[in-house]
Amino acid sequence: WANFGYKINDIVTSSSVDQFNRNVMQYVNLKNSGNLNANLNLNYYMDLKKIDMNAHVGANSGYQQNSNYVNGVKNVTTNNWYSINTGLDKDIKEWFNGDLSYEFSYNISGSSIQENANINYWTQNITSELEFIVKKNLTMVTEVSYDMRQKTAIFNQNNNVFIWSASVDVKMFKNRSGVLSLYVNDILNRNLGFQRNASAYSIVQTRYNVIKRYFLVSFTWNFTNEKNKKPQEEDEW
Repeated sequence: WANFGYKINDIVTSSSVDQFNRNVMQYVNLKNSGNLNANLNLNYYMDLKKIDMNAHVGANSGYQQNSNYVNGVKNVTTNNWYSINTGLDKDIKEWFNGDLSYEFSYNISGSSIQENANINYWTQNITSELEFIVKKNLTMVTEVSYDMRQKTAIFNQNNNVFIWSASVDVKMFKNRSGVLSLYVNDILNRNLGFQRNASAYSIVQTRYNVIKRYFLVSFTWNFTNEKNKKPQEEDEW
């Protein structure tokens, strides 16, 4: 799929610094140009019968162009990103479900009036989820995610994050209508809030607090009684 958007004479910000070093901002119409947004996404799915697995490959590309005014000068901020992804999944009835996926992305950002705000970097992500049906009433699930982010000349600290979570579900009662669950989020306690943006003025990298490791115990009870359910009426055509 693909989409494209273009706003002519869009309302944008116009900011300036006055004699008292105050940043004054107002909204104005963008003159004789517009803001652009475009995306292209391609995916292909395959059935690998020889190894009894499903696979997919995909690619994504996008472009954004936004304008504003800084001290009376028009600034154009651009952002390009390109990514490829692939994955495998396996399903063994009443025993195992699993998937593995990988994505590589490259980002190119720039500002017309602030050349040192230009920033190029890559990111990678590997995720996997494995579900084991040990018994009819016992299921175990483990999930892992590894995010890798390229260091830059300005921000050279390590922002890679590995997150591992797991859960155990126990079905209870004769008809297995109750489910007792134990879930552990971020077992290694390494989750990291991270964001990187380039604007007309600067490159901003933010690290913020996020929910890390926690334990959750829950109980679910399905009150539906199949014996008392009325037969489903056939659809009329």
